[in-house]
Amino acid sequence: MARKRRGSELPDGHLAGELIRKTVRDQIRGHKPPEAEQTYRRLRAQGYSDADAVELIAAVLAAEMFYVLTEQQEHDPVRYAKMLDALPALPSDEDA
Repeated sequence: MARKRRGSELPDGHLAGELIRKTVRDQIRGHKPPEAEQTYRRLRAQGYSDADAVELIAAVLAAEMFYVLTEQQEHDPVRYAKMLDALPALPSDEDA
């Protein structure tokens, strides 16, 4: 069972998901990296809803974060852009 953070109505896992989606929206609005906005626009043009496009990009961001944390490596903008470019195909364990 997921733990709840003090002062929060959301379990930790849900809070992390919300923070990742917020980060994706910030990336899209801020054009940083530009590939996030480009990917969002491409997915929307392919018929994905706003929420689904953000969720797909969030999955890529989560995969990049997982790689950075587990491999103790720096964020790799080229790897991140490559995973974004592959959407709607989700990253595999080999991609991250």
